[in-house]
Amino acid sequence: MKVFRFEKLITFAEAARLLPKRRNGRPTHKSTVFRWAQHGCKGIRLRWVQVGSTKCTTRAFLSEFLDRLTAVRTGEATSPRTRAECDRNIARSEEELKSEGV
Repeated sequence: MKVFRFEKLITFAEAARLLPKRRNGRPTHKSTVFRWAQHGCKGIRLRWVQVGSTKCTTRAFLSEFLDRLTAVRTGEATSPRTRAECDRNIARSEEELKSEGV
């Protein structure tokens, strides 16, 4: 997970303040954002980086998380892939390229 220098890091509390109000007009709590990063929601996890003792995310990571969550909810997305599945796909692609002499 690479964060580019031009992306502004935001704390989970700042990320929570960017979200719309929830039930009964209450704001989203920072623990909700923490839970999304640690455990995910519907199999999707919020990406984050550790900065000293503080966990941070970016607006881009938050937007990506919400987009993927919406896609899962609306049936537009396939189930999320695990890291092992990604590694297998990369290895398979590399083998195909080698066999073709690329």
